[in-house]
Amino acid sequence: MTNDLKKNLDEARWLDVEVRGTSAEVDRLLRSLDSPLLKGWTRDEVREKRLKDANIWLDGTRLYSFSDCSGRGIASISVCQIEPGLIRAGQSVPLGRSSADYEQFQKRVIEFKDRIFIPAVVEAGLSVRYQNRPHPLESDLDPPARRALHDFIEQAPKSIAKFKEEDRRRWQSFLIAMHRTRSFPQRAALEDWLTRQEFSMPDVEELSREFARGLTLLEEYEEERQQSWR
Repeated sequence: MTNDLKKNLDEARWLDVEVRGTSAEVDRLLRSLDSPLLKGWTRDEVREKRLKDANIWLDGTRLYSFSDCSGRGIASISVCQIEPGLIRAGQSVPLGRSSADYEQFQKRVIEFKDRIFIPAVVEAGLSVRYQNRPHPLESDLDPPARRALHDFIEQAPKSIAKFKEEDRRRWQSFLIAMHRTRSFPQRAALEDWLTRQEFSMPDVEELSREFARGLTLLEEYEEERQQSWR
C-alpha cells in the first residue's frame, strides 16, 4: 500500500491529491499530522486565520510550513478538509526563485510527503487518489496549440542544453500555434507547467523569456503584414 501511495503522490505532484475515509479516520489523520511534526515544520495557524478571514480558504484548511534555521520560509503544504470524509492536499511551485531555492523546496515537499503525510495516511487506514484535472495552461489553449505543446514535451529532453534542431522547431511550432489560434495563456502558467515537467529553473526562465519574445515578434510581424496590404 505504501508503494502505491508514493506512486500516486509522485504522479500527482501534489495537485489535487484526495484522501477519502470515514469522519473518524479523517479526524485521526489530522491529529496524526499535527503530532509531532519534524524539525523545521510547523502548522502556520496565523496564516490560516488570515486567509480564512479574507475568505480565500475554506474552513478546515490547514497550512504546514517549513522554515530554515534563519527563519526563511522554504516550502508550504495545504491540507484542506473539503467535507467530513474528504481531505485534499496540495502545494504551489515557487516561481522566480534560484535553482538552489527550488531544490530546497523540492526536498522539503518530498520530506513532508514521505515522512509526515504518507505515514499518517497509512496509519489511519485511508485511501488516496489523484484527480486528473487539466493544468491551467492546457485549459487556456485551443486544441491545435495544445497538440503542439504535447508534441514538444513528448519529444524534447528536459534540458535546453540537449535540445536538437527538431526540438527547437517543435517549440517554435507551439508558439506559432498559440499565435494562430489567439490562445495566449498567462506566462506564470507556462512557467508552472514547465517546472512540473521537470525542467530546471534556469531553463524554465529561459523558455519563459522565449515565450514572451516569440509572441511579441509574431504580433509585430502580423501587424506589419496587415499594414502592407492596405
